[in-house]
Amino acid sequence: GDYLRLVLHGLSAESEIGVTQQVLGQLRVAIEQYAAPGHRLAYRDALAAAADSLLGRAAPGSDLQLVLARTYAAAARTPEQAARLAGWLAGTDAPAGLAIDTELRWNLLVRLVALGAAGEDAIAAELTRDDSATGRRHATTARAAVPTAEAKQAAFVAATTDESLT
Repeated sequence: GDYLRLVLHGLSAESEIGVTQQVLGQLRVAIEQYAAPGHRLAYRDALAAAADSLLGRAAPGSDLQLVLARTYAAAARTPEQAARLAGWLAGTDAPAGLAIDTELRWNLLVRLVALGAAGEDAIAAELTRDDSATGRRHATTARAAVPTAEAKQAAFVAATTDESLT
């Protein structure tokens, strides 16, 4: 909790994008691996709220805007946040200047799938848009993110037996 508060307090003063990206990544790891399980949801919510607030003030099209959008997406967990991510993916309601490129599209979709807000139809549609080696890897990741035991089992079997996967 102290680390979260420290990072969020100092984040707006940081001018180096690499430092910002690294610190936010470390904060996400700290929340998921070191925070007490009973505090993780509140910490994710605080991170999402801070990223959202800073995102609203970031220069349109800036690297900072992209880092904050990715951070917000990674911390999103509520139906309202999922709806917002779905809007970004659909090309509506995205922050002004935020480039929703192929990589960010997959990032948003994987998060939506993990939240149960998108499924196989959306994965297949995105793979149609990006039927590249990278797109197929992202589709595999998205299918593994489906929040069911069956999806996890299928991902494990594919990872350990399908020699066509990289």
